[in-house]
Amino acid sequence: TRDTFEQIEVTLPPLPEQQAISAVLSSLDNKIELLREQNKTLETTAQAIFKEWFVNFNFPGSTGKLIDSELGEIPEGWKVGRLEEIVRNKKNSIVDGPFGTQMKIEEYQGSGVPVIEMDYLGDTFITRGFRHFLSSEKFEEVKRSCANAGDIIISKTGTLGLLGILPDDFDKA
Repeated sequence: TRDTFEQIEVTLPPLPEQQAISAVLSSLDNKIELLREQNKTLETTAQAIFKEWFVNFNFPGSTGKLIDSELGEIPEGWKVGRLEEIVRNKKNSIVDGPFGTQMKIEEYQGSGVPVIEMDYLGDTFITRGFRHFLSSEKFEEVKRSCANAGDIIISKTGTLGLLGILPDDFDKA
């Protein structure tokens, strides 16, 4: 009731402290709004680049010339084909990672061949320090799933579609 409400004691900081708190919160609100505006600008820019590159096919290094194909117009120098045509050899292959019983936590060690884990992926180069490694012997058992410098890694379990690129300074992982 109103009578009960009027009996509640509330301790407030002195007015200068309240004003200081208000100033900090106001500053944070302004920064949040600025970041929202920047995100909108970046999103608009990303959409424009996407359209220019993947709809208009006007991307860096392209001649801008389009040629006819069975799928419609494609950039000059591109070809229509099946994925299996470009991934037949080991250099351009698609493999999946070792799962289940192939790798056990107790086999991880402090050095050796690094193990790429899901939290290293996120649409960029893999740069974080590795936590787990395999011995050379264990690597030989699972080497079919080896990632080499420049390889693109895509998650197919957990959060699907996370990406990572193994930088050129990595031998294998």
